[in-house]
Amino acid sequence: MIKRVVKVFSFFALFQLVIYSCCEQVYNVYYEQTTLTAIDSNDFDASSVTTENLLLNLNFEYKYIQIADMLDLNHMVDNTYATTCAEDYFFRDSVINITITANENVLDIESGNPINDKLFFINPNTLESQSLNELVNYLNNHFDGYYYQTIDLAFNESLPSELSLEFHIKIDLEGGRSLESTTEIITIE
Repeated sequence: MIKRVVKVFSFFALFQLVIYSCCEQVYNVYYEQTTLTAIDSNDFDASSVTTENLLLNLNFEYKYIQIADMLDLNHMVDNTYATTCAEDYFFRDSVINITITANENVLDIESGNPINDKLFFINPNTLESQSLNELVNYLNNHFDGYYYQTIDLAFNESLPSELSLEFHIKIDLEGGRSLESTTEIITIE
């Protein structure tokens, strides 16, 4: 009788361990790097572009660190009914500030000074144009970067033609880290 109880208990413990091992995967997510690219939304030739077709694409790469879960016997019964396992992602980096500059004077702003007020971003969730100041709030509260990684930025004023520009972004993160990227030089037609 004792052997049978031990076998049954061992079977269910092993069965539960197999089921539990696939569930409750929780990840801490950290910003690894960012890439800012200037593109022509019309033909994707970035060498020259009109102001209306100029988009700055902001992309992120992340570092995912799986959090080790401790076996909780209270949830063993619930997990046996699971057919798919949820994965939770927790962003551990908070964006404090975003600064975008250009290598030339742009729209009465001197080279090297922030041009944030001249840009807006297109919210991927609503497809509405929002000020660049709202981008910090969006990244900290609404950005599900593990499946959507590109944010489009555009100018809210026309740029003068025959201007060769290089854009630089600096994203300051809580804890003192920062992410930086610079576009290739493009010519405004």
